[in-house]
Amino acid sequence: MAVDPAHAVDAATLQSLKSSALANWLTEQQALPGTVITPVDQNKLLDTLNMPPDLPLGAPGGGSPGGAPGGIPGGAPGGIPGGGNPAQP
Repeated sequence: MAVDPAHAVDAATLQSLKSSALANWLTEQQALPGTVITPVDQNKLLDTLNMPPDLPLGAPGGGSPGGAPGGIPGGAPGGIPGGGNPAQP
């Protein structure tokens, strides 16, 4: 199948393609000998002992002056519309 980068894909089609790709990958992984896929343990999702040791402790900083946290251009200081003054529109 040829891919045309100039052709836009609507959101519903993109989501369908992503879901199909994940389902196909999961089926391939399940077919491998010795592979066991267990249900997600919700308690381990945020357990710090279950995280990789080299994972950063926080989001990267260094945003531009006056920018939104994390360096997103165009954000007001503190990420609050109106320059951080709640009474200002």
